[in-house]
Amino acid sequence: MKVDSSMDKELNDFIKNYQPSATTLKKFYEYLLENGFEITNQEFIDNQKDIRFFIKRSMAVKLWGEEAQFKVYVTRDRQLLESFAYLNDSSKLLARAYHPVPNR
Repeated sequence: MKVDSSMDKELNDFIKNYQPSATTLKKFYEYLLENGFEITNQEFIDNQKDIRFFIKRSMAVKLWGEEAQFKVYVTRDRQLLESFAYLNDSSKLLARAYHPVPNR
């Protein structure tokens, strides 16, 4: 799915800034209980970080599609994020390896 620049900006803002509110979490917890899920309040609190992440990822896929879900997911993958720091350097090294500067 091709998104226009305004949708791309909205997605980037969402990824960078959105966190489900306390109200959203409370409603989600109530939803779980009403639908027969067995989870204690303490279990829910202990897993709040993961629950917030899954809510955010679910919202991204519904609003912007599969690619958005991946973009939210990679914000949590520390190894992948660290590898991005090396991409610029590796591109330069590859360019030099395949296009060596002639000796003078």
